[in-house]
Amino acid sequence: VGVTLRAAQRAHGHLDLGLKVPQILRFQAERPDIQVRLTTSWWHVDFAREDFDAGIIVSENREERPNADLLMVERMAPVCAPSLLDGPRPLRKPEDLAHHRLLHAVPDHRDWRLWLTRNAVDSVDPESGEDFDFLDATLQAAVQGYGVAMGDLMLIEEDLKVGRLVMPFDRPPTEIGAYFLVYPDSRNLSPELEAFRDWLRAAAEAGQARTGNLALA
Repeated sequence: VGVTLRAAQRAHGHLDLGLKVPQILRFQAERPDIQVRLTTSWWHVDFAREDFDAGIIVSENREERPNADLLMVERMAPVCAPSLLDGPRPLRKPEDLAHHRLLHAVPDHRDWRLWLTRNAVDSVDPESGEDFDFLDATLQAAVQGYGVAMGDLMLIEEDLKVGRLVMPFDRPPTEIGAYFLVYPDSRNLSPELEAFRDWLRAAAEAGQARTGNLALA
């Protein structure tokens, strides 16, 4: 028995929910009786034309919807290399971002715009800085001290843990979007898909608990 799954790829080049091969392998090790077949695409799954058991999507709308289960909330925060904290232009408060390059992995800059708005920072232009085609390139630029990026705390957990990246401000992360497991109207969740969904939820909850406990810079 198995589960066929389509994960839509974000415009900024990472998989929804940070689904990676090691995580799938971990689930397979825990549940060898369930085979997960994962494909990725730039588009959401079309159940009318494609034979998938379920899909993973991200949406800024967190309202309950039919045939969809909330998996986790995307939590973003500014991150940078430790060297920027005490450099020529120290990063001590959000207004100091005006003296640093903003790094963008989202073409419309909505993540930076939302974070600056929610933190009442009007002296920093969210349209300034440099755009990258992929999230990995954006975060690598931040690691190298090239500027400040908005990071999904689940995806950069290891970078924060080992100190490659730090969160320079004592501000709570901003919730940008939510990840949903979606499935066709005409298909009930199989026991295998329910097991995989519950595992995803537990993994996301544990990951968010860990990142929530990471010390700020």
